[in-house]
Amino acid sequence: MGAFSELFAFDHQRHVAIVVPALRARLRELGVVVPCATLDDELGARHASASNLTALVPTLRGGCVRAECPFASRCPLYVAHGTAMCSEAFQREVQEAVRGSVLDAPPPVLLGRRAQWHDFASGFGWELGRDEDRDVRDVLLLLMRLARRGAPWGWGDGGFGEGFLGWLSAHESHTLAGELDGYDLDAHAAAPKLEDPYVRDVVLPEMRSVMARVRSMARACAERDLGIALVRA
Repeated sequence: MGAFSELFAFDHQRHVAIVVPALRARLRELGVVVPCATLDDELGARHASASNLTALVPTLRGGCVRAECPFASRCPLYVAHGTAMCSEAFQREVQEAVRGSVLDAPPPVLLGRRAQWHDFASGFGWELGRDEDRDVRDVLLLLMRLARRGAPWGWGDGGFGEGFLGWLSAHESHTLAGELDGYDLDAHAAAPKLEDPYVRDVVLPEMRSVMARVRSMARACAERDLGIALVRA
């Protein structure tokens, strides 16, 4: 049992030109105007910092926790509503619409179980010889966008963080590939000193393999003027 993360090519231009205007119209029907304090112009989480992204709580009731928002009483993304039915239906509609911009080429890349935002944060911390990396590094912030940008919409409630997790534009994908070039992602490369031998000998090499696949996919998509999307199912 469990869920696996998978990388897909993402038609970011289509998302901005077609999907976003349609979803904005749906929100206006509900009396909600965006961009807002939670959503950016692309209807993803505001992502200037890692703290913006980790503050969100993806659930079947939505992922926004801003009780002071003037639209909270009618927004299907606000988590504190009494019932999940309206929110769940709207979030399904959002995710289906956004998935329409997912492409089959370049072929999807399976990343496995260890490819959620906390895996990325821990993985780069291990590379630096500590438990996790909370520094605002360009590479980590890009990975957090990839793994958390869709958090306001809520994710599946199967207990494994399932859902359309996030995406990067073609420019961001190119930047991410370049940032990852600064790391030795060979699974057998020398490891930093870590107290836990299992992390050093098993988990860290696995995370390096994941990052190598992310880099390869990001580069392949950016060369085609495509972004990348992270989906967990």
